[in-house]
Amino acid sequence: MMHVLACDRVREDLAAYHDGELSIDEQVLIQNHLHECVACRLEAVELAELGDVLRLMSADVRGGDTSETGRLTTEVLERIHVEEQFSMSAQVRALFDD
Repeated sequence: MMHVLACDRVREDLAAYHDGELSIDEQVLIQNHLHECVACRLEAVELAELGDVLRLMSADVRGGDTSETGRLTTEVLERIHVEEQFSMSAQVRALFDD
C-alpha cells in the first residue's frame, strides 16, 4: 500500500509526534499513516510504552529515599566531571596550558 508519508519519515518524527511537538497538519498525516501501517504503529506503541516505563521509574526515584536520590545525583555529576576531564577538547587545552 502506498502511503502519503514514507515509513522512514514517520519513524523519524515519531518522538515529536508522541510529545505533541508537530504542527496539526503533520500530526494528522502521521496519525493517518499509523492507521494504515502496522509496522509504524508497532513502533509508536513501543515508544509510548518506553515513555510509560520512564515515567514510572522517575516517580519511583522521586518518591523513594532522598538519600538514594542524592547519591544518584552525586554519582551522575561525578561521572560528568570525569568525562569532561578526559574529553578530547580538555586534552587539547591541556597541551597548550602554560
